[in-house]
This record gives sequence, C-alpha cells and structure tokens, in this order.
Amino acid sequence: MIPYHQLSTVSIWGITFQVWGLFAAIGFLAGATLFRRIVPKVERGSHELFLLLTLLIGLIGARAGYIFSSGSSIGETIFASDGLGFAGGLLAGGLAAWGLIRLWRWPTFKTLDALALSLALAYTIGRIGCFAIHDHIGKPTSVPWGIRIGGQTFHETSLYTFLAGLLLVLTLLFLRWKKAPTGTLTALFFAQYALGRFMIEFFQVGPYYLGLTYTQFVMIPFCLIGIYLFFRLRVLKSL
Repeated sequence: MIPYHQLSTVSIWGITFQVWGLFAAIGFLAGATLFRRIVPKVERGSHELFLLLTLLIGLIGARAGYIFSSGSSIGETIFASDGLGFAGGLLAGGLAAWGLIRLWRWPTFKTLDALALSLALAYTIGRIGCFAIHDHIGKPTSVPWGIRIGGQTFHETSLYTFLAGLLLVLTLLFLRWKKAPTGTLTALFFAQYALGRFMIEFFQVGPYYLGLTYTQFVMIPFCLIGIYLFFRLRVLKSL
C-alpha cells in the first residue's frame, strides 16, 4: 500500500514553493524547451508567441473544464483558489494551436508532431506534482498499490495518469527515433492519451453524466481524431 503523505510545499534555498505549481512550471519549461528544439523553423510568427498564446488559452479552457466537471455551481467554483481540468485545457489549447498554425501557414503536422511530444513530456512531469499532493483520490479498492487513508484503501489515479503519460512519452520518442511518417506522433497522441485517460476515469469518483464523466465525453472525440488521422496518413503521400 502507498502511505498517505501530502507533500504540499518544499523549500529550496530558503524559498517555499507549492509542489504542484513547481512541477507544473518545470513541466512547461521542459516541454517548451523540447518544442523549440524539434519544431521546424518558420518565417511567420514566432515559437515563443505560439507557446504563450496556446498556454493562456489552454489555461482558460482548463479552468472552464474544471468548473463544468466539478459538479458544483459556477458561483462556488469560478473564484476558487485552485482547480484546473487538463481535458478542457487540451481542447482549448489544441484549437488555439491549430488556429495559429493555419494563420501563420506553418507546416501543420510537423508542428503538431513536435507539440504532441512536448506536451506529453510537460503533462507527465506535471502529474508528479499531482501525485505528491494526492490530488486525485479515486474509488475505494483492495489492490495492493492503492493508497491508504484512515483505514481504507483508494485508487491513486494521479499515479495512473503519470504512468500513462510516461508510456505515451516513451512511445512517441520511439516513433520519432524510428522516423515514423509525419503526423504519426499527432495521431498517436490523440488516440493513446484519450484511450488511457478514458479508462482511468472509471476509477474516479465522478460526477457522472449518463454513466460517464465529463472527461470521458471529451476523450471520445479525441480518440476518434487520432483514429481518423491514422487512416488519413495511409492515403496521403506527404503532409
């Protein structure tokens, strides 16, 4: 069993940091650094502005997603000090990224492949912070890797999302090393992330709508996008 111990803050050189925010920042910096290294050079726009706008719009979507999925009223959650939903952020940030790529006429799937790998890395690092503060305690369970709280064992779903993210990063790195066709990383990111997150949501507490969580409803079109791209890549000679 995993012992329950929240590591909410950490002091470095006399400065106290919130652990979740620290890992979220490290994840973003790592992802941004990787993105700038592997993304194709462009003439219009800038990679820095692209990342900044995508992040800001993604944060707005993440906040909106949290408000919608929390099951509480907007008045109770909109001014809360915490609460972000990655699914909503991915949806809003993905639309922003697509719009900017089209606006600046960047190579679409080469840019999205770089973004997919970078985002997977940032996501995985950020989930370490979620695990440190035990931000996503799931349903009661008897599995030996559950987390023990007050004499009862629960699913530690932040650990599951971290492991799913790590597997996604390793898979994308392998495909990049094997020089997979352009767009493959994007397609796999959508399909693999969505499928993994969809399954993990069954261990969450809810709230549920028609038997599924808000996140699961968002994951369905994401997975379908990934499957569609796989079929499209089979017929397009170049992207």
